[in-house]
Amino acid sequence: MALQSEQEALATHIAFIRASDPPILRVPNEILHLIFDYILHDAHPEIRTILLVCKRWHEAASKPRFWTRLQISVEAYPNFELLGMWTRYISACVHRSCDLPLAVSLDFERFSTGATFIAEQIEDCLHEFLSTNEISMIKSYVAEDIDGSMCTLYFDRVMDLVDLITGEERTNMKRWKYLRLLLPTDSNAAQEIWWQLTGPTPILTELVLENATVSDYETTDIKELVLPNLGALQTLIIKTSTIVNHTRPSELAFVPPTLEHLEMSLDHGWFTIDDLRIFTNLVTLKICIPHQMTAVPWEPPSLEPTYTLPRLRKLTVVGNLTFLSLLSLDVPSLEELHIVRHNPLNLDAVLHVSPKRVNWNVAKPYRKEWTTDALRSALRAILSEYRSATEITIHGFAQNVALELMAPETGGQQ
Repeated sequence: MALQSEQEALATHIAFIRASDPPILRVPNEILHLIFDYILHDAHPEIRTILLVCKRWHEAASKPRFWTRLQISVEAYPNFELLGMWTRYISACVHRSCDLPLAVSLDFERFSTGATFIAEQIEDCLHEFLSTNEISMIKSYVAEDIDGSMCTLYFDRVMDLVDLITGEERTNMKRWKYLRLLLPTDSNAAQEIWWQLTGPTPILTELVLENATVSDYETTDIKELVLPNLGALQTLIIKTSTIVNHTRPSELAFVPPTLEHLEMSLDHGWFTIDDLRIFTNLVTLKICIPHQMTAVPWEPPSLEPTYTLPRLRKLTVVGNLTFLSLLSLDVPSLEELHIVRHNPLNLDAVLHVSPKRVNWNVAKPYRKEWTTDALRSALRAILSEYRSATEITIHGFAQNVALELMAPETGGQQ
């Protein structure tokens, strides 16, 4: 009897639990909104799944604030089904967000023109059987003489998709507050997309450009066409070297004097150190120097003036320090200097500035190249140059070498 009573009590308890609302349905709306924010930040298309969970989630996720992100990724091959899905998704975001500012992320990296797509498929099929020159000849023929109607139609549909994103007469661009644009590696396709961005963006505060290898038409003035109004821009990040051939940063419309945060690549293709003159209001600056860059892209330092960045508080340098070590930088407000080395070249190179805090590291892919002697030489230069800093942080893999160098000065005390 006792066992039967226990079974009945357990069955009753199980029935009660099953009849009760699951814990997730008892979560307050404020917590539920935070969960949605977390999920949708980097995967906004998942909002379509959230809408299908239950009536409560559908009502909560239908609020305009959850539709202010727009994130798409276009495939290389003619995937019309996916394109149709993106069309419906974009229309929903634009409509359901009402007039709220939009955060737009567009990934076109794998997208290409029809001729390029067909040529790449031919190369993939024939690379084991033909020489590089023979394949190049076939690809050249394809680019000139083969239409590829399905790919051409797909290309046109993608252009229609871009028009839908920017809006009729580019009116949607007035609502863009954030833009991350990953352009195709195919420069022809990249250029077609690039020239669609002709509308005003008066409230855009952050612009991130990746794969920006767009060629400039010699007869076209980019200043009057692409992103003509960026008066509110505060953060500019360009993660590749070449954006528009024959055009300097100082000539572009998207370099407003209000810019406070800049991340750019220093190389021969587009941005050189001389362009720092136009960024006088910077608060943070990150300069990435490609590891393969071995030549100094400007005149000897004796001919260079002092570069003054009066408001700069944080300076980050990634790559080879040789070039920047030749400069005279006037950064009276500098608080943080972050150095991320690549190859162990010019080990004693340092930046001649006076930060309060220094952070030194080597990027993980290059750490195997750094011997103990290389670390010792580089850290000796760092410890000597930044004696006045109140804090110097050396990351784990090099800490023992740093402590070894400091030991004679501290009597063996850390």
